[in-house]
Amino acid sequence: MDAYATTSQLADWLGESATALPDDAARLLERASETVEGYCYAGYAADRDGNPTDPDERAFLADAACAQVEFWMLVSEQHGVAGVTTGTLSAGGISHDMPGELAPRARQALDRGGFLIPGQPRPKYRSPRDLIVARYQ
Repeated sequence: MDAYATTSQLADWLGESATALPDDAARLLERASETVEGYCYAGYAADRDGNPTDPDERAFLADAACAQVEFWMLVSEQHGVAGVTTGTLSAGGISHDMPGELAPRARQALDRGGFLIPGQPRPKYRSPRDLIVARYQ
């Protein structure tokens, strides 16, 4: 699977020039795409490489990946790698509110694109190639 967004799309999302992006922006987009994919409850038609075939779906997934990278730039990628979930972390008498693993703006993009279906369990497939199904069955 390719990243859902390009570095050019990330620069546009952030309102920055491509030269202002982190040096590892392409890697961050790949990891962000993996994270976003894990939250897609509704399927999408995919090509042989596992990428969405519908341009609107590609746009929503690109927005979600860019929002996830933006989130990691604010809270650090290590936060997402550690799988820290929403809640309060307390240690040594100090409490800190922890944001969720998925960026709020990424969740909004997935919701607008129809990828979040309330009450549905997470999909059991792990690769878009396994999901050659239309979103609306």
